[in-house]
Amino acid sequence: MRTKPLLILLAVISLISITHISFSSYITASNTPTYGSAIISVFDKQDQTPINNATICIIETGDYYLTNKLGSIKFTLPAKNTNKLSLSNPNKNWQEYTLLVYSNGFYPHIYYGLKIVDNNTKTGIVIKLEKLSHNSSQNFTQEYEYPNDIWTLQLIKKYKK
Repeated sequence: MRTKPLLILLAVISLISITHISFSSYITASNTPTYGSAIISVFDKQDQTPINNATICIIETGDYYLTNKLGSIKFTLPAKNTNKLSLSNPNKNWQEYTLLVYSNGFYPHIYYGLKIVDNNTKTGIVIKLEKLSHNSSQNFTQEYEYPNDIWTLQLIKKYKK
């Protein structure tokens, strides 16, 4: 007769263990960071030549990178989902970053909205630095990477009255 309560106790402990493992796995999986990468090229705007040793700072992480002799660098960043608007198709599956790009003899350049997507390498990003000029009142150059057109159409459809 004592074996029946013991079997019930073991069954309950097993059920709790299985539930705990499944719940823990769920929590771990949902908090696991995902990563994407980008290849950035930096060129002289005037003569279209690559800029070796241009500095790229990822503002959100505080990380610094130097371009190679081809004016390029590849880096990996977290690509967590930041979908605050709850649009389902397509989900906003990117993380945005701000780049500060600079080199001696050129105006600093700010690149807003670099979108890093999970398991993707973003290519084709060319930042063209302008040479410093004593005749200019300019202090920097800047540009912004807009979301894709599908995302923009989803926003319009959801919020336009």
